[in-house]
Amino acid sequence: MSLRLNLYGCHIATVLEAVGSQSAAVLQSARGHLGETISTTRGEDALKTATAWLTTLVQSGCPLASDRPQPSVSSDGGLLATHMETEVHVLALHSLIISLREDGWRDFSGESSMWHAGALGSLQRELRACGFTKSAECPPEFHQGMQRLIHGTPLFGDDFRSDWSFYSLLPGNMLPGFCETLQAAMQYEDSVPDYVPAEVRSTMTLRLSDNARRFVTEFTNWLQQISDAGEDAYILYS
Repeated sequence: MSLRLNLYGCHIATVLEAVGSQSAAVLQSARGHLGETISTTRGEDALKTATAWLTTLVQSGCPLASDRPQPSVSSDGGLLATHMETEVHVLALHSLIISLREDGWRDFSGESSMWHAGALGSLQRELRACGFTKSAECPPEFHQGMQRLIHGTPLFGDDFRSDWSFYSLLPGNMLPGFCETLQAAMQYEDSVPDYVPAEVRSTMTLRLSDNARRFVTEFTNWLQQISDAGEDAYILYS
């Protein structure tokens, strides 16, 4: 069993409005989804803890990681203290997001889950190997987007400490440029000086592999539809 990529459209602002809203309807709906999300294999304790966190999110709220000072080592040199999101926190938030999907947010989880979560990491390695990431066609914002997608973007924690699930969010204002760069990567092919021997040239990575190109084609299509709908991109890796 491997980690899968589950892509959705959402409105991050709508999700944040539900946090601390004390809405009984939202909480009830999200609890229903949570019971479906957390399988019996994870145990009753996991469901109980996730339900408690979900209740805290809706009833009391929680400060965003972006609103807290960045973790730093104390003056006595002690260990760094951070807030970590575990799998139960991830699945509780996922249930909240899914419960807010009444306004027709895009759902590509069925198609996208055909890809392993590692597809993005593999793509990044190929983009580096063929030289695209150092080319003029690859803006700094693209690197930021890839980091968000590959390593996750916890809303409340400083990082993830999860044995399995985590999530990423890519704001809608980043999607057009990100899709444009992915499309440029599809056309990119590195040049090789004439003096490089043919036997060396044949071992070099000059462009994306066929498998990476298939992934980019599908992934860009989904992201473009999310962007056209005016939504943010949300990925649950699970």
